[in-house]
Amino acid sequence: MKAYRLTQFRQPAAFADVDPRPVGAGEARVRVEAAGICMSDLHLQMPDYPISPIHDLFWKLPFTLGHEIAGEVVELGEGVRGWNVGDSIVGAAGVGCVSCWQCDHQRSLCKHRPPVFPGLGYDGGLAEFVNLRQELLVDRGDLSAELSAPLPDAGATAYRAVRHARRVLTPGETVVVIGVGGVGHFAIEVLEATTNANVIAVDVRQEGLDLAARLGAEACVLSGPNAQAEILELAGGRCAAVIDCAGFPASVELARQVVAPGGEIVVVGLGKGYPSVGGPDLPPGVRVRFSFGSHRSDVYEVVKLAQAGLLKAEITTFPFDDLPRMYDELAAGRLVGRGVAVMPGIS
Repeated sequence: MKAYRLTQFRQPAAFADVDPRPVGAGEARVRVEAAGICMSDLHLQMPDYPISPIHDLFWKLPFTLGHEIAGEVVELGEGVRGWNVGDSIVGAAGVGCVSCWQCDHQRSLCKHRPPVFPGLGYDGGLAEFVNLRQELLVDRGDLSAELSAPLPDAGATAYRAVRHARRVLTPGETVVVIGVGGVGHFAIEVLEATTNANVIAVDVRQEGLDLAARLGAEACVLSGPNAQAEILELAGGRCAAVIDCAGFPASVELARQVVAPGGEIVVVGLGKGYPSVGGPDLPPGVRVRFSFGSHRSDVYEVVKLAQAGLLKAEITTFPFDDLPRMYDELAAGRLVGRGVAVMPGIS
């Protein structure tokens, strides 16, 4: 089968012909109908990508990229319960052991299972078929494959970030979302669907701000030297929370400048690795979180929101064969919303 594979860190991925792996016990074979693409995929291919002990210990090259997966179950391995051939699913990312303290308290970092997911450490969904453990399967109901593919990662990551910020988002408070891309546009939708906060969207692109306005953001600010003053004027001098979906030094600095004392900064993006957020200029009482990934409960919640029509993923679809070009579009910042590869034969 045809798959888009990473053979070496810091080197470009490419198409390859691979033999499907036999379905193991507790697994389901899924015919992939659509798969999202993510900046995380590009980070792995960048010359300055930081290789950590996690990669050496747990990640097994080569592997197929793609950690946002929507498809149809076509084969069940021994011991799989509760699923049938023909079920329409999305593949949840980051599901832990479900028994440790972290998992029991709906944290995203499992104590027992390493941070290895389909498409990030072993074979993912940018292929005709993928084998997924049964605990990674989530029923998508009648949601289309294209619209539901980004939900288990971009959607659920945004949902978790909003959960972290929600403690300070009493009705009428202002929350700033920096970066209206694949994750940021979901954050705006989740905020509009689940809180009564006023949303100010910030982006370097007018296309991103236009998208934020369509999704219901109360105000939109173009990133630049005047952004701080404009945001504070719109917010009446107080921003209870900032959700930074960019993760660049400039976006982190803007978050520090506009967050109110006692507020919340949630950093989701990794534009330049792990940015530094603390320091003496941080307003007193501000809590800073780095929110990466999600919990299975977040995936269920975003799927429910989508099924209720409250989450309408903004996507750019393209044929599977166009993956290299679309990764170039993503790297150049020209994709609006989330890019989703549609597999051959899917209408």
